[in-house]
Amino acid sequence: MTQPQQPVAQYFKVQPDAIQVAGDSVQLTAIGQQDGQTIKAYYRCQTFAEKRQWQQVRHPVLFYGAKDFERIQGATNQNEFDYAHFLAQQKRCFYQLTLAKETTFALRRPSSGLDWLHYWRQTCALYLRKLPTALRFHAQTLLLGLREAQVDHYQVVLGRLGIIHLLSLSGLHVFYLVQVIRWCATYCRIPREWLNCMLFGLLPVYALLVGGTTSISRAIALILCRLLCEQLGIRQSRLDSWSLVLLVNLFWQPYLLHSMGGILSYLMAFALIYIGEGSTFKVAYWLSLLSLPVCLRFNYRWHVLTIMMNALVTPIYLPVVLGLVIVASVMLPVSNLVVNGCEWLLQLIYKGLGLVAQIPHAMITFGKIPLLPY
Repeated sequence: MTQPQQPVAQYFKVQPDAIQVAGDSVQLTAIGQQDGQTIKAYYRCQTFAEKRQWQQVRHPVLFYGAKDFERIQGATNQNEFDYAHFLAQQKRCFYQLTLAKETTFALRRPSSGLDWLHYWRQTCALYLRKLPTALRFHAQTLLLGLREAQVDHYQVVLGRLGIIHLLSLSGLHVFYLVQVIRWCATYCRIPREWLNCMLFGLLPVYALLVGGTTSISRAIALILCRLLCEQLGIRQSRLDSWSLVLLVNLFWQPYLLHSMGGILSYLMAFALIYIGEGSTFKVAYWLSLLSLPVCLRFNYRWHVLTIMMNALVTPIYLPVVLGLVIVASVMLPVSNLVVNGCEWLLQLIYKGLGLVAQIPHAMITFGKIPLLPY
């Protein structure tokens, strides 16, 4: 991969949803206004009030970066996750900058359509951030494609049990929502043509709002592809739609299939096409079996109860979790009792999953699986 030259002294722009606050440390994903380079910038808050200000930012932030750009350091141990390699492939980000406490930050009113999309995405994120911990993580992951590093416990539990693909299948909730809209439209006697036109307008906006998250964007692209074929009277198989969406996505993100999330997202969607109708255990078995090589390649471990957990959890995970998230999000301004009840149920689910994940000697460590046999 060609490495760009070191960024020059210039103003950098940070969108509000590209700000991560952990403790007194602030991580910014900034774009140079002169050369267009993406960098990681780090700043340490001086007061608690300043930290609160960073957590509530909704507008683009500008700062001036003049010097001390450094290459992002790669992995120092063999087979360790290489964060620098990941950023270079997925974000085209090669350099980082540590900002002094004297750095001046300026808020700017959104001036473009992209700025307004980031503004509204951050506004939704701030609203969902008022939810309790478990609900907040799943609401931001499923609805906005955002993940907070401070609450990744739930992702770790799913990873240990080998059912991390449930998050990669999170785009399925888009199909659920579209189906609900269709039922409501049928009940209200809205013509199908009108509904399709409405979906053509709303779904791309939602895709932009979630920031191009792989699983959600894939689901939206598949729905739009089906709608377009329906409007034009073209008969296209599900596999053809899947192939077309993957091809377009690879033009947009050439290194998509170099990440675990990208591989699982399209692999699981491909599996569901070929499995078709079948028993819950059959679907869960094949999803578990197909995800096994990917999980071993990236995590080096496998839980002996993975197949059983897939059979038990896969049919209920998305409907139940999505239902709890939507109910809690809607009732948040009205009833804390309902929100706390949803949080209790979600925590109860993960408490049970956590107990299974911690069963002694159930986790088998295979080590790194080579891509090609020797």
